[in-house]
Amino acid sequence: MAGTKASTAAEARDQDRRKTILRAAVEVFARKGYHGCRIADVAREAGVAYGLVYHYFKNKEELLQLVFEAGWGGFMSRIRDAAEEFDATQFEALTAAALVDFAERDVEGVVVEAGLGGRLDATNVVDAEVVLLTNVALPGAMTYLAARLLAAAPARPAPTLFLPTGFMS
Repeated sequence: MAGTKASTAAEARDQDRRKTILRAAVEVFARKGYHGCRIADVAREAGVAYGLVYHYFKNKEELLQLVFEAGWGGFMSRIRDAAEEFDATQFEALTAAALVDFAERDVEGVVVEAGLGGRLDATNVVDAEVVLLTNVALPGAMTYLAARLLAAAPARPAPTLFLPTGFMS
């Protein structure tokens, strides 16, 4: 019986260490980017020895893959659940989740690709001070909008601005 308790405790400790290292990897990847991140950085952030990271993970690529699987899988599961609960499409739920996140982080300006005519889209869900709709297919439209948004910001610390880089022209 004592052996079973010890092995269960060891398994729990292993799971906790693995989660701690994955959380640290998220932080370091976010701060330094994938290419700027070293396993030593992850170990330092997690408060574990360098070699222990390799005990749980084969390499940096595996860490990144597991970070995405855990984070994205959980995120998409919550989006699907919310869509079902509120009888919304996944797009509507994803748009709402993004806008809630921006509000919680006090993002002052957002350039969003919005589907027009939807029941709930970025043009009719948020009570914004300024809404500007433009054809993003225009060369440089997103860059122009971002520059104007930053220029129009009141004189105070630089606003947080979210730009989906895939839409930059």
